[in-house]
Amino acid sequence: MRVDRVAGVLLGAAAGDALGAPYEFGPPGRLSRLGLEMAGGGSFGWKPGEWTDDTQMALHIAASLLAHDGIDEADLWDRFRRWARQAADVGTQTRRVLSSGKPWEMAASDDFAQTGHSAGNGSLMRTSTAAVFFARHGAEASAAAARRISALTHGDPVAGECCVVLHELIRVGLEGGSPLEHVDDALGLVLPEHRAFLAPWLDPSWTPEAGGNNGVCWVTLAQTLWAVRTHDSFVDAVRAVVDLGGDTDTVACVTGALAGAAYGAQDIPSAWTSVLNGLVPGDDEPIAADRESLQALAFRLAGWQVKPLSHLGPPLPIVEIAPHLFATNLAVAIGSEGYAVVSLCRTGGLLAPARQIWLIDSEDPAENSRLATAVADTVAEIERLRAEGQDVLLHCHHGQSRTGLVVRAWMQTVQGLSYGEALNAALAISDRFTPWNHTFESYLMEL
Repeated sequence: MRVDRVAGVLLGAAAGDALGAPYEFGPPGRLSRLGLEMAGGGSFGWKPGEWTDDTQMALHIAASLLAHDGIDEADLWDRFRRWARQAADVGTQTRRVLSSGKPWEMAASDDFAQTGHSAGNGSLMRTSTAAVFFARHGAEASAAAARRISALTHGDPVAGECCVVLHELIRVGLEGGSPLEHVDDALGLVLPEHRAFLAPWLDPSWTPEAGGNNGVCWVTLAQTLWAVRTHDSFVDAVRAVVDLGGDTDTVACVTGALAGAAYGAQDIPSAWTSVLNGLVPGDDEPIAADRESLQALAFRLAGWQVKPLSHLGPPLPIVEIAPHLFATNLAVAIGSEGYAVVSLCRTGGLLAPARQIWLIDSEDPAENSRLATAVADTVAEIERLRAEGQDVLLHCHHGQSRTGLVVRAWMQTVQGLSYGEALNAALAISDRFTPWNHTFESYLMEL
């Protein structure tokens, strides 16, 4: 599985959730008109960058899957019920089922039998963590898991089949494929009796003008596919679904998960991921609280061991690149004061940077599939912080390869230096900016 896309699913879902939260149940076009991103507010007074019930439920699923190495319906049911008793925002249908007093084997199916309405998007919105966990087990196992988890609260089988489709598209993305090229394959996993109904909603010809309430699972899924099909970046896709109005946090959460699987973590703006935050009601210990813990959780769900930070190495002197711009390594950044820190590596929770950027020091271009986006994002954030009069401290783990990449990209972009001029200027400041990574060098030459 592709590491950047694994991280991208959870970061993308949470970022979409938080972006859409203030606009929930509002009219179309509010995001474009107001231009406020990660602003917080809304009906429940969310903090800027705070995720909602969508991500909260997904994190409960993650904790249960990891604790039991798979699905334990009774444990999930208990977690959901504890969460619903404490959470501020719980969907009407989900709350009705969880508060029914019936056992997990009966509650959702009985609710569907009584009401005939159990196809809300409440199970689709929370599926990001399970999709990552079961991706390594193959398409059939992932589809079966999607149905089982959905059925805990959503008795209408169509809700489960929508989750099947999203699971499969995310699985394809995590394996390095293009999810949009495999929609027919995902539809093939849907139970035959529901395939004909879902097919028009998944068709490339579908557009939001066809209408439909996006509080319903198949409309949320249709809007998600439309957004990723018609926009070639994470930002544009997620902004587009928020501007459709209605259940904006959920459609943006689902779109964020799929776009994260398609484009990877590098395509998600650091201005969004660096401010992510949230509590998870009903949990004894924090499951995840910010960008870095979400990323670590994603890796654990993928079956990878998350190792603590290795030896930080000797502290390097802070060097001045330009007025209000300095560089060092992680060991020094941790103890720095008075700087707006821009991190290009994991920080192990040892500091809270103003911005954290996804960069991997690898020669494999696939590890940095959207390198240009990530570097441009970093340079733009540096300039924004400098314009505010802040002293920016740039660092990666060793203060060499990734830091040197951004220093030289900043020189070429902001100062207008050529590739050779920027290299000479960087080396005049410190020999640790010697070229280390051929992929980075190729990018800088083209820049």
